[in-house]
Amino acid sequence: MLKLIKSRIDNLLKKEGIREDDNYALKVISIAEELTPKNEKYLPDEIKYILKETPHNREKLIQVIEEGKAIGVRVFEKTPDALLKAVSDISIHSQHFCITTWLPQLLKDGKKPIFTENDYKHAKANKVDLDKDLNRSCLLT
Repeated sequence: MLKLIKSRIDNLLKKEGIREDDNYALKVISIAEELTPKNEKYLPDEIKYILKETPHNREKLIQVIEEGKAIGVRVFEKTPDALLKAVSDISIHSQHFCITTWLPQLLKDGKKPIFTENDYKHAKANKVDLDKDLNRSCLLT
């Protein structure tokens, strides 16, 4: 099962322009007992954070596993170049060289920046696809 999950994630990463040398660790939770409070210390930090901030999600995560699914946490050792370029393109071609006006909202709330017609024209003139970059940036959320 782990091979299948890793294969699907690898395919998604390749589709989104993330290269093989953009190293990441894949942590998988596939047994409901792993999510019990006594075993929480063994969980990935990202799952511990979710359980701390939204304890009601513990039951939802357990339900996912009991349905025969697994929970995968992908942690990059370094931000992939494709994501850095996407963030840079958006800030340069649509946000007046700023990231503080849109990136925190995207990461925290999933709120996407608004592109104007002029933004699209400027980006296209520079061979940049803002929508594709935004989709890459959404991998951060």
